[in-house]
Order: sequence, then structure tokens, then C-alpha cells
Amino acid sequence: MRLLCCVDFGPSSDRIVAEAVSLARPAAGEVVLLHVAPAEEPLTSGGVAPPRTHPIPPLDMAERTARLEAAVSSVQGQGVDVRGVLSVDESPAEAVLREAESQGATHIVLGSHGHAMVFELLVGSFTQAVLRHSRLPVVVIPVAHSEE
Repeated sequence: MRLLCCVDFGPSSDRIVAEAVSLARPAAGEVVLLHVAPAEEPLTSGGVAPPRTHPIPPLDMAERTARLEAAVSSVQGQGVDVRGVLSVDESPAEAVLREAESQGATHIVLGSHGHAMVFELLVGSFTQAVLRHSRLPVVVIPVAHSEE
């Protein structure tokens, strides 16, 4: 079992990683932590960047790499193999699907932040896009608003 676990370094990332580890551990599986850095800020059809609806910190590539390495270190010694992958892409959902295939993942694990309907209508939902297009089982970890 190889789980591709999506991390955005927001407040819920630790919980999502812990859930992935707990799923992989009984099978002595592997967890691949994937962080997708935006190639550019997403724009709505009107050319305006949407407001952030949960606190993902703005990071440069060195900070993203350091956080990914720290996340990998936090999982080591928990009974699963772990490694990190950093991808840069305009479309996080497409990057997740591509990396799942290239990494030989058996499952994808991600969090659902439960964005408001208006936000989903404007920019679409990352979780919905992955669910719609994945050929693999997708485990969605619901994130409470208190974790955002």
C-alpha cells in the first residue's frame, strides 16, 4: 500500500498526515507526502485572485522544502516508509493525479476544507476535481472549521 498524502501546511495538515500514517501502518505501507506549490496565484474568470478561505501561509520554495522535510521527519519511526515530493503546478488537482500515477500510489489522501458554495462556483473544488478524475480510491479527511 502506497498512500499519496496531500499537504498544504495549513493548520489541518498534521491531522491529515496522521490519518494517512494510521491507514498505512497496518499494511506496513508507504506514505508519500505531496506538496503542490502554485505556479502562479489562481484567478477567477474576472482576473481577480479569490480570497483565501483558510490560512495557508505564503511561502517561498526554500520554506516549502523545509516544511516538507519537517513533515517527513515527523513521520519517520512511526512504522511506515515515508518520503516527500514537492511539485510546482498551476492546477493542484492535476498535479496530484499526475504524481499519484508516477509515484505508483494505491490511494490518495487529502483533506476537505468544506469551502462555501460561492467559492466552489468561482474557482472549483480541489477535492471535487480529484474525486472526479482519480482512477484510485480517494480518502477524504473532513477538516473541522476550528482546524482552519
